[in-house]
Amino acid sequence: MANNDSTTSNGMTTPEGNQVTQKITRKKLLFLFFWIAEEDKAKNVFSESAHTRMKNIKRTNWFDESIHKIHCPPVHKFSEFQSITDYWVNQYGGKSQVSVKEIGIFSHAAPDGPIIYNDSINHPDRVPYLRRDGTYSYTQLNLNGWSKLNFYWHSSNPRITFFGCNTAHATKSFALEISKRPNFKNVEVGGQQKSSFPSFYPDIRSTSFLRNADKTWFEGHTYMVSTDADKGAQATLLWVNATPMKFYKNGSYLYEKTQNFFNPGNIPRLRR
Repeated sequence: MANNDSTTSNGMTTPEGNQVTQKITRKKLLFLFFWIAEEDKAKNVFSESAHTRMKNIKRTNWFDESIHKIHCPPVHKFSEFQSITDYWVNQYGGKSQVSVKEIGIFSHAAPDGPIIYNDSINHPDRVPYLRRDGTYSYTQLNLNGWSKLNFYWHSSNPRITFFGCNTAHATKSFALEISKRPNFKNVEVGGQQKSSFPSFYPDIRSTSFLRNADKTWFEGHTYMVSTDADKGAQATLLWVNATPMKFYKNGSYLYEKTQNFFNPGNIPRLRR
């Protein structure tokens, strides 16, 4: 991550021999955690998970509010990924003054990527799905559409993480395919190997009866973690180990890790 100093000094000597100190302002680093805000029972999961990611960054020892700018914008359409990114880049002085260090997308998803059910306009950059009634749904952006996005990536180790279900599935990995796109060159791309579920903790799936009833989201942390789909009772009564997320860069496998590695050392853990 960036040095915590927001400015630095550069000494120069004039022809007359006088020393001049020039202040150099460091580029700001932008973090955007998008969550899908349509009317859906998982809406609170998406929102709270995005805000947990933001809070955890602010608890790290490298966070500097003068450099690191973090926002959790709600999203209703795929086009807003670009328009919202443009907005915040312009708010901080344009691409010469700010670049994007990390993006997270908290949504429903599948091996073809994030899903926005309300954004169902049929156009060439959508993935068509055949409904049971014989009509087609266009609720996902295809790889061509993702390839048109400009996220103004930072030059040093930027990352995008897809927290929705099966985005790094073993048989078809959306995260792997995204990492091959020219506009994601040198970007670390992560996704889930299995279905995603809410949890109080980043490395296990642990929930409560109240959260199962869509209540008490504002109490405690919320993470979208991956496990097998039939572990709901065990996750409520005890806990289940989370399946690590899978990460790629430039079409190559990097590693598998749980979300613990995102977080500072003082994030609460479940006592086992």
